[in-house]
Amino acid sequence: MFEREGSRRPVLTEAGEGLLAEERGVADGVDALLAKARSLRAGQEPSLTLVVEVMVPDEVTAHVLFEFRRMFPTCALTLRIEGLGVVAACVIEGGSDLAIGGPVIGDQPALGRQTVGEIELIPVAAPSHPLAQAGIAPGESRRHLQLVLTDRSPLTEGREFSVLSLLTWRLGDLGAKHSLL
Repeated sequence: MFEREGSRRPVLTEAGEGLLAEERGVADGVDALLAKARSLRAGQEPSLTLVVEVMVPDEVTAHVLFEFRRMFPTCALTLRIEGLGVVAACVIEGGSDLAIGGPVIGDQPALGRQTVGEIELIPVAAPSHPLAQAGIAPGESRRHLQLVLTDRSPLTEGREFSVLSLLTWRLGDLGAKHSLL
């Protein structure tokens, strides 16, 4: 795959150039395999599944994932984004190794928990909505439609989280809730 005529040094032929790209891919694969073997020998997990509460801000999730990849480049990470009790259920039922979640996780004695931060929840309404006006009467929120993120797990069945209104639309997807807001 080298041409030697007219040159002191061998020069790749067109066919050699085509093989070079493949060879680099093979060499990269061998390097990755060796790195994975070293990390396994050092006791690192070959793969992990992480479930993150949907209420964790995207930039926080992105930062955690970036740092994870930087610290453990050979660990295959599967990511799930879920809401409320589903986060705890994933860990309890073995569908996830780790979780970043909210207060529902703290209610589960089978799970170890470490506080790493907090998220402030702020009620929102359109600027033209009566609840966005100053000086609303106590209990006024009960008369207006509230969009509520629902839990798809039995872990929180019958429990309400910051539901103030008697009139609710229950949504299983935070993106749908944002769209409707």
